[in-house]
Amino acid sequence: MSEAKPLQQPSILEKFLGFSSILMFILQCFYKMNSHQLIFIFNPCHFVLIVQSYLLLNPNTLRSRTIYTVILNTLFSPWTAIVFPVTVGLDGYFEVPLFWIEHFMSAFINPLVLSLSHRYYTENTISVRNHIFAHIIFGFYQRIVLFPLSQITYANLNFTLCPSRKDPFELFLGKWYYLVSDFYIFLGGEIFHRIVKLMLDSIKKLEKLIFNKSEEYELNKKE
Repeated sequence: MSEAKPLQQPSILEKFLGFSSILMFILQCFYKMNSHQLIFIFNPCHFVLIVQSYLLLNPNTLRSRTIYTVILNTLFSPWTAIVFPVTVGLDGYFEVPLFWIEHFMSAFINPLVLSLSHRYYTENTISVRNHIFAHIIFGFYQRIVLFPLSQITYANLNFTLCPSRKDPFELFLGKWYYLVSDFYIFLGGEIFHRIVKLMLDSIKKLEKLIFNKSEEYELNKKE
């Protein structure tokens, strides 16, 4: 399997998605300001989207490859928002459609294009070590950034003040929710990311097989 190529420039598709992600982030800021809920722009899915835009628009340096590895190992976060959506307080005409578009961009479209671009993904990108590293960063963001902000503003940023009622385990965990949830979110993320890894590796192998067949055909034609 080919390794990510250093300093390779983004494609036209990547640039289009990168600028589209920035536009989506700006629209989210606008509508949240309009509804006096700008504090919710600190929720992780918005952060993931703007980081993906940086990766889509820039060469794959060592720094950007490290950021990509962390972001790809946190895909469970936007996918959880899709499976268990919370749209209470969002305007039904504009903000709810934006919610779905943004989350499908950050959960599926952007990471798929980044991973298949030959610029970032390698067979070692998704691993237990990298997932632990990403999960620790996510945990620090929850506790060092979101929890204090939630305490000051009383905004329930990423459910740091009280659990999501959409979480099927919330009823059974009681006061142990925040301790235990770290572990089952990690376990669920590990299973999910292994499925993503299997899918990406299979696509890469198929792509390589087709490329080799094409090269073999061209050589035979010349002979």
